[in-house]
Amino acid sequence: MLSSAIKKYADLFGVVCGQKNIFLTNNDSVYETAISLIQKGVKVESIIDNREHVDSKLVYEVERNNIKIFKGYTIVDTYGYKRISKVAIMQISKDGQNVVGSKIILSCDCLGLSGGLTPSV
Repeated sequence: MLSSAIKKYADLFGVVCGQKNIFLTNNDSVYETAISLIQKGVKVESIIDNREHVDSKLVYEVERNNIKIFKGYTIVDTYGYKRISKVAIMQISKDGQNVVGSKIILSCDCLGLSGGLTPSV
């Protein structure tokens, strides 16, 4: 599900999409969603950020709320039947062409994605 949709459901309608949310991003908008959910008492398990270096006040706000941020990681697999139950993540190589290291399995019931706002031409 798009992270912006998760935020709108919570902000406008008071609907929670998951009790154990995980977000995948390559930009800062997911951090706004996470902060909005935290303020409403919704659990955010972790954020997987494809970028290795992130310097944003939003990141510090999320970290202050004890949410694990995996910088320089990506999702390589998902698990579940008729609904998501886990994701597997791995670290992105320095050249950005491969994943390295061992898989880390994270439990979740909602996966929010934000891939950026600028279209590729």
